[in-house]
Amino acid sequence: MFYGAAITLFGIAGTLAGLSVWFYAGLAAAACHFIWQAATVDIKNQQDCLTKFKSNRYFGALMLVAVLLGQVG
Repeated sequence: MFYGAAITLFGIAGTLAGLSVWFYAGLAAAACHFIWQAATVDIKNQQDCLTKFKSNRYFGALMLVAVLLGQVG
């Protein structure tokens, strides 16, 4: 639920910032990362939880690329 809200709010922010359609392509990739995290996390495995938490750096990188792409197009 929180991941969905975050993606929705990022999309609204992109619209308000006047970013191009390329931003939404990058946002979709970031949303796929969130979906992967939620679908594959083993909540009883501490190492897996830490790995998923640390993978949020890739989410941040995807969002950076999305914003940069959104400014180009």
